[in-house]
Amino acid sequence: MSKFVVLITLTLTTLLFSQTCTAANNEEDNPVLVIAGEDELAAAAKAHPYLAVEFYVPWCDHCKALASEWALAASELKKSGSNVVLATANGEEQKNYALNSKYQIKAFPTMKIFQHGNIDHPFNYTGPRTAQEIVQYLEQHAEAAPNELKTIKEVETFLAQKTAADIKPVIIAFIGSQPTHSASKVAFLQMADRVVGEIVAAYVTDPSSLLDKGIKCPSPSEKNKVEINDDCDSPFAVMIKPNDTKHPRYQGEFTLDLLIQWALSHATPLVSRYFKDDPEALRDFARAFRVPLPQAIIAFEKARDINKIAYDAVSAAAEANDDLKFTVTAQGAEHGEPLLKSLGVAGDAPAPLFIIFDAKKNEKYLKTGMKLENLPEFIEEYKVGALTSFQGKSSTKSNEGQVEERNTNKNKTVERKNTSDEPHSEL
Repeated sequence: MSKFVVLITLTLTTLLFSQTCTAANNEEDNPVLVIAGEDELAAAAKAHPYLAVEFYVPWCDHCKALASEWALAASELKKSGSNVVLATANGEEQKNYALNSKYQIKAFPTMKIFQHGNIDHPFNYTGPRTAQEIVQYLEQHAEAAPNELKTIKEVETFLAQKTAADIKPVIIAFIGSQPTHSASKVAFLQMADRVVGEIVAAYVTDPSSLLDKGIKCPSPSEKNKVEINDDCDSPFAVMIKPNDTKHPRYQGEFTLDLLIQWALSHATPLVSRYFKDDPEALRDFARAFRVPLPQAIIAFEKARDINKIAYDAVSAAAEANDDLKFTVTAQGAEHGEPLLKSLGVAGDAPAPLFIIFDAKKNEKYLKTGMKLENLPEFIEEYKVGALTSFQGKSSTKSNEGQVEERNTNKNKTVERKNTSDEPHSEL
């Protein structure tokens, strides 16, 4: 072999080795994965149980602003040994056109979260856009992502750890491995993501893992004799709360809205309390106010007026009307005045006050100077549409329980929508 051939061979070998090392170093140095096509996305999601992908286009100024923060967050996550991995996908690259269509991406940047290799049902990222906050948001959500518990021992260990370390309620769902349960699993995982920080979630594929939580599964010979609440073939969920021996069971349809409504309703006390100087009461009230149901608020003149008789009366109304969430409070700056002000209710209105706030309709109903025995009647009038919402400028005040109207222009509530309010560029 001539010296020339040997030289060329050595040169090519060195070049290839150098390119290989450079590629390896680039991959190691760059903590952000680059996705090109559905096959690469599927492989990345399978390799990384919690994958967050930013879909971007090169000409988008908002994408450019996010790019450095996304890279810094990815680097921090990698340094900390987190199982959260960040990636990007260029929406203008031909291989990603199908992904744009599949996930209905019409604005950039759009971020999607893929869990446990599932690329068919990602979650929307609705968190902040600075590196530190991206890390905090994703790690919190990743840590709270529901895991499958496979044995009774795993269920007990999970509950012991969660209830000992936290005061949050725990929801464990039975979701079978059969294909007919796949949509239910997606809805449950989405629900768990929406209530992160408030409720802890997990799931089992064998309902017998929950038998000691009051779950009764009928034998094959009994199946035609039991009610739906004893059905262990369909998905169901059980809530376990610290220091509570009752475990409410949900056997309804597994849709995102219904699961959130049930979860938040049962995660709070039957009757919440609003007292400005009581952190535990405020926490329960905040959870209750997130329930997508009309809120019934009973305001007494003094905190001492909320005695056992009064509380029992409101509790009875709450038990009879599970389509409302109930709260008790008292007038006064140290108690319920901030809440009443936010609803446009005068602090000196004759108590007790009966209030219903329907956020979906943006309507409020008020009666003042009432008696507790009239609470069922007030609720019935609301349900049959016999009350007039108080949102006008005129003001009438009566101790006889007439509807009070006040100008509430200074007390409007603005709801921020995470997705549409974030900076983005339309296609």
